[in-house]
Amino acid sequence: MKIALLTQGSRGDVEPFIRLGKALQRRGHIVTVSAPLNFTDLIESAGLLACPTDMDIEKILSTKKGKELLKANPFAIIKSMKSVHAFT
Repeated sequence: MKIALLTQGSRGDVEPFIRLGKALQRRGHIVTVSAPLNFTDLIESAGLLACPTDMDIEKILSTKKGKELLKANPFAIIKSMKSVHAFT
C-alpha cells in the first residue's frame, strides 16, 4: 500500500512522522512524507520518500512577524500562516 503522511512544523513535528513512516515501511508499505523543504534530507536519510512543501516554519518563526504569531492562540496562528509565508 502507498501511504502519504503530511506535516508542517518544526523538526519536533516532523520526526514523529518519520518514525511512523519507518514503522509502516517495515510492514511493507511505500511511504512518502510531505514536510517543509528543509527536512527533505532528514526524511530521505531515514529511507523514506520526500515530497517537500515550500513552507519553512523555522524560517518563518525566526522573523519578527513569526515571533509575534507565537504569542497568539493556535487558531490565529493557522489563520495568519499564509500571510507570514508571503514575507519569507
